[in-house]
Amino acid sequence: MSSPASATESPTGLSELLTAGSLEISPRELHRAPEVATILPANTCVYIPSLPGLPLSRTLEAIAAIASSVRESGRPGSDGM
Repeated sequence: MSSPASATESPTGLSELLTAGSLEISPRELHRAPEVATILPANTCVYIPSLPGLPLSRTLEAIAAIASSVRESGRPGSDGM
């Protein structure tokens, strides 16, 4: 059985950790949307908090970026979030 530390060494390991789980990503990490999309198993819940002092538009941009990146990944089950 692999430990969380060894699981984070590869995208496959990260994907296994997220199976039946969820992910929270900050709108400030918008630039990482394509990277995040590559490790998300199909139908993973992604939570994007609305942070104090950050315009709602940035949160909405982050939601759109993650959704777009997941659709562009072409993986099965990536037709909607």
